[in-house]
Amino acid sequence: MGEKVAFIGLGAMGGPMALNIIKKGTNLSIFDIEKEKMLPHIKFGAIPGNNIKETVEDAKVIITMLPSTENVKSVITHTNGVLNNIKPGAIILDMSTIAPIFTDELNKMCREKNIDFIDAPVGRIVSHAISGDSLFMVGCDNENVFKKIEPLLNAMGTTIIRCGKVGSGIRA
Repeated sequence: MGEKVAFIGLGAMGGPMALNIIKKGTNLSIFDIEKEKMLPHIKFGAIPGNNIKETVEDAKVIITMLPSTENVKSVITHTNGVLNNIKPGAIILDMSTIAPIFTDELNKMCREKNIDFIDAPVGRIVSHAISGDSLFMVGCDNENVFKKIEPLLNAMGTTIIRCGKVGSGIRA
């Protein structure tokens, strides 16, 4: 993917997933509140951001892989968060396992700003994230938007299950 992609959340699952994207040749900007988690990605060519605003600036796709609904809410909706610092037409791909009602809220907020939102909670475990064999349960309202992010999902996983529209995915 030639367009700038931003990845936020480089924990046990997100870290290896981001590395797999980089290894497939994607121009990736990265951010994690624990700065040392960015180091392996920088070695492979990722561009570290000092904050969310800097990380997502001019990104066409923003991927979040965060541990909780509260984290996703903060990263995406905060004044200095994703939604206030991306341009209309961008895509937010949230792979976190979050409360379904918040997924619906995020989708509505994104639509109001002409941002496409995809929810794609991850199945399987850390070893699968490392090997690039993750499973994604994808809720997406627009087939053309799905086609844009499909190469990223393929870089991170081997099984992509289309679950219908946003909010249709399986959640904890």
